[in-house]
Amino acid sequence: MAAHPALWADIQRDLDAARTDIRNAAMRADALQAGGELSGDLRMDREYAIGLMLHNGYGALECALERLVQAVDGGLPSGAAYHAELIRRAAAPVAGLRPAMITSETAGRLQKLRSFQHALRHAYGGYDYTRAAENVPVAVAVEDSFRTDMTAFATSMGILPE
Repeated sequence: MAAHPALWADIQRDLDAARTDIRNAAMRADALQAGGELSGDLRMDREYAIGLMLHNGYGALECALERLVQAVDGGLPSGAAYHAELIRRAAAPVAGLRPAMITSETAGRLQKLRSFQHALRHAYGGYDYTRAAENVPVAVAVEDSFRTDMTAFATSMGILPE
């Protein structure tokens, strides 16, 4: 595949957005855990904000993955399990076309974060901050490994501009 500066610029923006959201979530989660007293409303606001930042960070990672899968594979998965299938596809090599885009370790972390995002979106009044808190370190780890994997893949495929 030839260098594709516009594609990589779009992916880079997604990666940067994910990094911002995930780092902000981690910083706030650390402060919440270490911090002093907050009124019930302020604590709830902070807990929801952390969940939303994780949700948005995952969404930005998924957007970067969609861009790359569409550009390299020529299409995206479809169906009810679309989001899980997108990750599975990216983690698997396609014979004669490309190596895996992400490692199985990164894929596992993405699946865990995807599961949290789904639970958050469908909480309907039952938001459980403990799910967000346990996913903060997952998000921090996956943001780093995802960026590394995507850059290595783009380099191996000649997508990165010179």
